[in-house]
Amino acid sequence: MMKSFQRKIVLSFLVAALLVALVAARPISRSIAFLCTFQSLRPNGSGCMEYRHRRTGLIFVRLPEGTFRMGLSPEQEKQLQDLDPFWSSRSLDYMKPEHVVRVRPFLVSKYEVSQGTWERIMHRNPSIINKRGDLPVNEIYMKDCEDFCRQTGLDLPTEAQWEYACRAGTQTLFFFGERLVRGQATLRADNPYNGCDPVNANFPNGFGLHNMHGNVAEWCKDYYCEDFYKHREAVYPDPICTIPTKEHTIRGGCSTYDADMCTSAFRCGYDESNHTMTVGIRPVYNLP
Repeated sequence: MMKSFQRKIVLSFLVAALLVALVAARPISRSIAFLCTFQSLRPNGSGCMEYRHRRTGLIFVRLPEGTFRMGLSPEQEKQLQDLDPFWSSRSLDYMKPEHVVRVRPFLVSKYEVSQGTWERIMHRNPSIINKRGDLPVNEIYMKDCEDFCRQTGLDLPTEAQWEYACRAGTQTLFFFGERLVRGQATLRADNPYNGCDPVNANFPNGFGLHNMHGNVAEWCKDYYCEDFYKHREAVYPDPICTIPTKEHTIRGGCSTYDADMCTSAFRCGYDESNHTMTVGIRPVYNLP
């Protein structure tokens, strides 16, 4: 009887020790998995660490955890109306109210996915106009983006991640201030033929990310709900709209838009069953 009791004690001790070892090993295993997925590079000019994704070759920037004000503030609304009087007679409720959001650290692609990168992974180039390896891939469905992410271990950004990455600590209409000029974005005013610029074109923002304004709009993971910012879920940490609709959110504006539709806060929905030459993809990697 005593020996049986002792065996139970020893067995319980061994199980507990094994559980402790497994818990202690989790951070190590996550680190190994990360190193197998990414190659460490060096901090960029903004001080953010950069990594090369081994599967795609894309350069990713690590963004720190942070809190920011998401959406259109009263000051930005006035700036927008000053930029284009068109907005004085239009409802801007779908970008309001401005609200505080916290996001965890994550990695985001320094550039939009190029046609060359997409073709290497997906073995086809869906872009119809201006086929060129260094231009952003376009004419992609939401399902195409999900397939790309599934094959590469990446993900689409949430709206909150996208805007946090775009603003890079600013609270003006654009990262660059109240207006955009040539060299900061590819817009309709600079681009009468509706073409795109290479993914590494234009000046980077404060996180070192290129083309957050203009060039091609970018698919987000969220379903598009016009009044989502009025829902309590909008202020949760790392919020995401899961209210099912046929549309997903796109962000950033594109080369066929004027500047007023390429602001940090501008959002709109696009039918997930459609594709167009003005919408592309900028993936993220969510850290465990």
